Amino acid sequence: MHHGIRADFWASLHRSFDDDRRNRYAGKPPAMIPVVAEDPLAPSALPTPDSWSWFSETGQTRAPSWRNEVTLRSVEMFTEYEPGSYISFVSPTPLLLVVALGDHLTVVDEALAA
Repeated sequence: MHHGIRADFWASLHRSFDDDRRNRYAGKPPAMIPVVAEDPLAPSALPTPDSWSWFSETGQTRAPSWRNEVTLRSVEMFTEYEPGSYISFVSPTPLLLVVALGDHLTVVDEALAA
């Protein structure tokens, strides 16, 4: 996830996480953020042009009731996701890891290193 967010956006994003957490503790509803945005510099959970294309074109036909929103808390939890920490629990069992060509959300160098 850290590769998908510009370094100059992290401080603002962390402030948003902190504000949302304080508001939820005070009983307010969770903050929402778009899953995708046409502008890759706008706040969204998946800030890539290919994510926008897929969700705005394919996603609407496959799931017409889908809403372009997710809780900010979900994004915060996603930033803490570290699948590499589980590799030792799988190893030495054979593991097939499929690395997709042209995938901008999955970091290829880390997948290959795993």
